[in-house]
Amino acid sequence: MGDGEGAVAKKRVVKKKLAKKVVKKKQPVKKVEVSEEAAEAVNEVPDMGEDSSEEAASHDSYSSDDEVGQLTRTGDVPLAWYKDEDHAGYDVEGKKIVKETKDALSKLISKFDDPTEMMTVYENLTGKGHKLTAEDVQILLNLQKNQYPDPSYNPYPEGLNFVQWDQNPFDKGCPPKSRFQPSKHEMKTIAKLVRRLRRLERNPPPPKPDPQETFLLWNDDDQDEEELTKTARRRRKFHVGPPKAQLPSTLESYNPPLEYLKTADEIAAIKEEQQIDQPDFISTKFDSLRQVPWYRNTLRERYQRCLDLFMFTRKTQQKINVKPESLLPDLPKPEELRPYPQKLGFTYRGHTGPVRQLSVSHNGEWLATGCDDHFARVYEVCTGRLVAKWNLKAPVSCVAWNPNPNLNILAISADKLVVFAVPKSCAVDSVNEQSVESLLKGNKETTAVDAMQIVSTMTGDGDSDAEVDHNLDDEIAEEDAPERDIVEWSDAPLSEQKQGIIIKAVHHFKIKNFAWHHKGDYLGTICPKDKKSRQVVLLQISVRSSISPFKRFKENVQSLSFHPTQPYLLIATRRTVRMYNLVQSQLIKKFKGTVDSVSSVDVHAGGDNILVGSHDGPVMWYDVDLSDKPYKKLTSHKKAAVHTAKYHPTPSVYPLFASAGDNGQIHVFHGQVYDDYTKNPFLVPLKIIKAHKVSGNVGILNIAFHPTLPWLFSAAADGNVKCWTE
Repeated sequence: MGDGEGAVAKKRVVKKKLAKKVVKKKQPVKKVEVSEEAAEAVNEVPDMGEDSSEEAASHDSYSSDDEVGQLTRTGDVPLAWYKDEDHAGYDVEGKKIVKETKDALSKLISKFDDPTEMMTVYENLTGKGHKLTAEDVQILLNLQKNQYPDPSYNPYPEGLNFVQWDQNPFDKGCPPKSRFQPSKHEMKTIAKLVRRLRRLERNPPPPKPDPQETFLLWNDDDQDEEELTKTARRRRKFHVGPPKAQLPSTLESYNPPLEYLKTADEIAAIKEEQQIDQPDFISTKFDSLRQVPWYRNTLRERYQRCLDLFMFTRKTQQKINVKPESLLPDLPKPEELRPYPQKLGFTYRGHTGPVRQLSVSHNGEWLATGCDDHFARVYEVCTGRLVAKWNLKAPVSCVAWNPNPNLNILAISADKLVVFAVPKSCAVDSVNEQSVESLLKGNKETTAVDAMQIVSTMTGDGDSDAEVDHNLDDEIAEEDAPERDIVEWSDAPLSEQKQGIIIKAVHHFKIKNFAWHHKGDYLGTICPKDKKSRQVVLLQISVRSSISPFKRFKENVQSLSFHPTQPYLLIATRRTVRMYNLVQSQLIKKFKGTVDSVSSVDVHAGGDNILVGSHDGPVMWYDVDLSDKPYKKLTSHKKAAVHTAKYHPTPSVYPLFASAGDNGQIHVFHGQVYDDYTKNPFLVPLKIIKAHKVSGNVGILNIAFHPTLPWLFSAAADGNVKCWTE
């Protein structure tokens, strides 16, 4: 037996052993109860018989175990050794098996001649060809597609249903997990019931009262404390008795005095009145109490009494024993804040009418006053000596010293005229010459020599009455006159210059008030009755120019003041105070007041606080950086009109301010302003000075502080000017 036959025999033996092992490992078939219908279906299966044996034979025909033709023995040598040989091995008899080889030309010719050449497969070793049938090609295609080789083989034959169900239990699916867990809703309900039961065990409900039992509705005094309800116990503890009814008076007596009895005419007049105006009771006299009839208003009054007790609740209020002193703020005593003006030091006499204005010079040595008797006077502060006076032929509305310490200039206004005077006795000649030169600087025709000549001709005699020509221009512009300059500037006549009056400025309407700029070159005047844009006029002395920076105001201007450190101007109208920037020509801030008529405005030396007086009585302190509403509202004057309120010029040394009104009193306050912006101003009332008598319902018209001392000057309608010292 050759090597090829031995290999085939070995394969057959291995297959038989494997088949035996598979049979041994087969599990026993479980018995299944087969229904009758399934058994009948099995019996109806046709007998396969010979057809099945033929299919098995055809299946075995594809087995590789059956070799066809002559087997080639190559021996135990690699096949590559026969590559170059002319034989492909040996047969059973040991003869060489010659290779059936064709050259390329023969293969090409046979490919065209033989149509089955494309279906021929050649062995690599022997070169022998095998023609493939259609079944062989289909087997190869099935193998390439990983399918069964036999195309007629059905791997899934149609089976028989040996067991049948009306409804398959596995089609319903598995029940949800929630069916096997306790319900959360039921757990919450049970927990709620358990808590309710425990609560009832701790606090059992009170027994229900017997509906047939009778009791007094409001009487719970006889019951024990434990038997009472919570409301009843609270009502007993905080019981508030009803107010007692008013006892009958003599008017309701059955035997009143004769003066309480009405006559027949009076009773008839009462009955004619409307029912709402008739009295509830009319006195009637009876001889005895037994004769008193039934009171016809008894039921109505009892009913009203019950309504009062039912409708109006009663409440117990605990009385708090508070000492009035504890409600006041903890302020220092006035003695600790000295010095401040508190007693009369000097009285400056000589005025024959109300003194409306006064001003103290920058060095504090001279006092200027303006009176309704047409005179402006200058006094020496320490002696009370009259230094100079001028007759302006009209009530003097305002006087003010120039704040420049190098100049000796006094501005005086009367009616429509503003005059600038140089009192010779109030300064040395060099200062007077410089003052006259600064006033005449606006006139290019004058020189310094002219100023020296004018000073040398001044008299300086306080007893001489220098009259001022009040009507320099016979045709001062009125509303219906043609347009003119805002202010008419002119030099005073030589006769007036000898008395110290240097220049004049004539306005269109009456001047109410004016104020100097802190540099001394500008003067702001107020003409409230000017209906055009000339209520506020700014005068520049050095160049003799005038401007009207504002248009018409909706309200009349009452007062104005320049800011001490910034180019700001404060304008006070009847209800507001406005701060304007003169450089940028715009409104910076508008301070709203709670009064109907503002009388004065003054700015603190630091520039961050404003003091405003009013004819309604209150004095308002404004903090510029804090708000546009008053920081403090001082109502110490009550309903008396406050004509002026002023700060001390040097608050760093004397932090004082004062106000004066028509009640003839001066109220002095301590007003400390801190450099720390986190601290508010500290205000303390110090002194109420009863300074002047009230004359014709008018009291004090103006006040002014001494620039270097804690002194205060006051001018009133009684014609007196007083100085109050420490």
